Amino acid sequence: MTLFLLIAVTHFVALLSPGPDFFLILTTLLRQGRHAAAWVCLGIALGNAVVLLFIYLCMHDLQQLNPDVIQDIQYIAAAYMLYLAWRCIQATQQPPLQWQFEQPMAVRQSWKLLALGLQSSLFNPKNILFYSSLILMFYQELTGWQHASLSVWMVSVVLFWNLLLLRLLSLPQCMRYLQQYAVYLHALAALCFTIFAGLMLCS
Repeated sequence: MTLFLLIAVTHFVALLSPGPDFFLILTTLLRQGRHAAAWVCLGIALGNAVVLLFIYLCMHDLQQLNPDVIQDIQYIAAAYMLYLAWRCIQATQQPPLQWQFEQPMAVRQSWKLLALGLQSSLFNPKNILFYSSLILMFYQELTGWQHASLSVWMVSVVLFWNLLLLRLLSLPQCMRYLQQYAVYLHALAALCFTIFAGLMLCS
């Protein structure tokens, strides 16, 4: 139980540092509203689940992660981060939006947003490196059901934490601030995505 709590706390603390997922949620909220950003949150959580499954499969079959696979993911991730930066730069040139949070969305658009969050999570090497480090550290100490419970817990925390952030960002006072400084926030997000891409290429 103590080991489980240690891993859970470590995982939650890691969530507190803003990363690509946070800026993707923020820019989606600015461009398309709360419902669209919620689909991105769901995609990010789903991506975390896929990453965990991938790590456990590698651990079961190979007892380790292939460094070449991680390097390839880093290159793909860097390209994806630069693409997101380009989208943010495009958004700075668009007129301010008037958000309609309760406007229904087409099913196709929802799936696109889900895929956007999924890609952000899968192409984030930090997820693979962080989860693999945790799992490698405690792989032998935990039982099968404990590994399963821990995985469900971590994916759930990712989902509910991102949804909580989204709800806070969607408050009227916060939205007025975001609307006023939307251009600067998009520029900041573009800079952060570019920095993330550089770090991935240099690591």
